[in-house]
Amino acid sequence: MGSFARYHGKIRECFVEFRGSTLTTKEIKSIIKLKMPSFDERWIHPSDHCINHTCIGACECAKTDSAIFERIKRGLYKVI
Repeated sequence: MGSFARYHGKIRECFVEFRGSTLTTKEIKSIIKLKMPSFDERWIHPSDHCINHTCIGACECAKTDSAIFERIKRGLYKVI
């Protein structure tokens, strides 16, 4: 299990109240930092948890029904 997968559940919990909202990468990082202060924000990449976009080293949720975000455009994500 990769490091992203270890934190997936905690990251998902951060965004329950934001379902349906569209957020920027900066807003997403701020929410995670507020709710998970010990998490290093350098490792926060919304694309690692996207249903329609991914990159090398992404969480196992990427491109699955377990994804947290849908990429609208670069730097803008919808919480699903």
